[in-house]
Amino acid sequence: MRRQELIEDFGWHVRNALLGEVYTTPKPGLVDRQDNGSHRDMTYETFIDSTEAITPYIVEMFLAGFDGVSVLSRDVPGYDPALKYSEAERIFLMIRVIGMNAERAMFTATHGVNTHKGMIFTMGIVSAAAGLEYRRSGRFDAAHILETSAKMTRRILQREFAEMQTRAPRTHGEILYHQYGEKGIRGQAELGFPIIRETALPAMERAIHIAADDKSVEQLRKLGTIRRELTQQDSEQNREKLENLIHLEVLLEIMAVLNDTNVASRSSYMEMQSFKKEAATVLQLGGAFTEEGFQALEKMNQDCIRRNISPGGAADILAVTILLHRLVESMV
Repeated sequence: MRRQELIEDFGWHVRNALLGEVYTTPKPGLVDRQDNGSHRDMTYETFIDSTEAITPYIVEMFLAGFDGVSVLSRDVPGYDPALKYSEAERIFLMIRVIGMNAERAMFTATHGVNTHKGMIFTMGIVSAAAGLEYRRSGRFDAAHILETSAKMTRRILQREFAEMQTRAPRTHGEILYHQYGEKGIRGQAELGFPIIRETALPAMERAIHIAADDKSVEQLRKLGTIRRELTQQDSEQNREKLENLIHLEVLLEIMAVLNDTNVASRSSYMEMQSFKKEAATVLQLGGAFTEEGFQALEKMNQDCIRRNISPGGAADILAVTILLHRLVESMV
């Protein structure tokens, strides 16, 4: 594939993954097409503006991986001249600079609202890893991309966690680390995002399989009343509704497993654990694929709004999962 075509295709996938996340409705406590969730300072349109602002920078991170980084300036944040960095680690340090530029573009587009700061971190790492892997193999392979994400980040983030232990915490995330050993999304990154590898991508495959398999639909009928979108795939509009159900199902699977520090920061560590159980309960009702599960999901949204809970970390993982899935599908 020609370089310009590769850049355009990757940008298209990034934009559609970001929009695919915010388009998914109803998401508990999160901005979507139905409501603003637990947020008073942002809307669906805010996310559209933010998506357009940050997509070029996510593509730039992909290109940092694709082109490589041979030399680092000493003024790159986190750079230690006493260390010998691998190419993957140099790329990680470089995309952090790009990430800061992306955050500035985001805040300009949203008039100061933080819509995608966590997304820039997570999707930026995975995109850079995808660029590096594509350069090496000419393919997008999810497992290899996630392995490369760990190689890029592990040693650098472990040093940063060690440094955190020597001083008082400065952020909600650092407070959670000091009190509970909770590493949040940085802990996911240093391990190659196990939430994506072990939960989100398998959930995506299962959800797509359920939607296409009569036997799986029959098994769901034992849990509740099947959503009409699951059995009617004869129109473009219905395919969009079905895709929405699939993404909701993946989101629920993520929320049932992920220690989402966005939830803990807006409530408590114990409430974060309770939130995971609530998501698991919705899944036991058939999740997004049954009327009973869907109604429980809508109630969960209202409960999140009342309690001011917003699982932004889970939303970020959903978007990156959509991106990875579509990159891999583009190779088929």
